[in-house]
Amino acid sequence: MYSDKEIIKGIKTGNGKVLKFVYKNHFPAIRNMIVNNSGTNDDAEDIFQDALVITYKNLVYREVVLSSTIKTYVYAICRNLWLQKITKAGKNRERNNEMKYETNIITEEETNMQESGKYELYRKHFRLLSEDCRKILTMFLKKIPLKDIAATMNHKSVDYTKTRKYLCKKALKKGIFNDPDCKKYISHE
Repeated sequence: MYSDKEIIKGIKTGNGKVLKFVYKNHFPAIRNMIVNNSGTNDDAEDIFQDALVITYKNLVYREVVLSSTIKTYVYAICRNLWLQKITKAGKNRERNNEMKYETNIITEEETNMQESGKYELYRKHFRLLSEDCRKILTMFLKKIPLKDIAATMNHKSVDYTKTRKYLCKKALKKGIFNDPDCKKYISHE
């Protein structure tokens, strides 16, 4: 069993044992998500490989600092890559359709966050946001299209809604990262 810190280091250095561990422990969730959403095992392997390459590049060249587990990070990349692929292929009938199948990984991550205190840290700073920011971010997390958020919030344009969403996320992140408790939960390599 490797810690996230060890996995990140292993991905950066191309450590074969760590990569086998990641494949063995993280690939099944990706395969389930893709196979249950119009894909094949080959599709899942391609997407997973692409996600690992993107993760490597983000960690090495962009020096991304993760605020979630590596498992959640790779899953999110795979999900986005798969959504792009099925949208391009025309398999997705509605542009903003949610994937019908989600693995336990998200629930597992939320549970880990609650157990470790990350979730409470997030909730604390979410509650400190303005009511408008809380509404915008809640709708965004529910995958409500930006045009619908703009209409609900009575914004004059979708671009203005995008800007508001960005500023709200930025305020939330700033609050969390400036909180002294943040250092307990997030490693900055």
